[in-house]
Amino acid sequence: MTAKSDRRKITRHERRLATELGGRKTFASGAGDEKGDGRVAQRYLLIGDVPSPTVRYPLRIESKMTSKSAYTMASADWDKLVVAAIRAGEHPLFHIQITVPGIGPVELALITSDLAAMLDVPVLRSWDRKRAAKSYQISWARWSSGYGAMVIHLQGGRGTLPDQLVLLDYLDFKNLMKDA
Repeated sequence: MTAKSDRRKITRHERRLATELGGRKTFASGAGDEKGDGRVAQRYLLIGDVPSPTVRYPLRIESKMTSKSAYTMASADWDKLVVAAIRAGEHPLFHIQITVPGIGPVELALITSDLAAMLDVPVLRSWDRKRAAKSYQISWARWSSGYGAMVIHLQGGRGTLPDQLVLLDYLDFKNLMKDA
């Protein structure tokens, strides 16, 4: 594949993610002022004189794709997404697509434990590490070894307490967002 065809594939992928969740792809994948690959922004409808929100959980989406069976999630990538999401009053969603030999593409979603609690995500297991880490290698082998969502403790570079994140199947996340 050429670099141009790779870019087109990534752009289609980012657009699909954002529209599936009811949002839009950001211009130039967030290279300007609007960070992130996509947004499900909060909109309001006037009911009488009272503004009523149309989106229950606004999202800031960052998406990563790899042809490998693992992706190294760095705290710096998560921090950048969280800062942009907080400034806009949105929840961060980190989407990861890995390619598993013999299975094909597998999509995972990484969200905050707060959003997971709001969506009633059943967290059934925790990552093996005892302490928070600056990066995690998210692989199909580790993900498929159990069932349901798992908790990851990511040590941020902001000098704050570790973020407690929840890793779950993207299709499960998408269905939970539709039901919310």
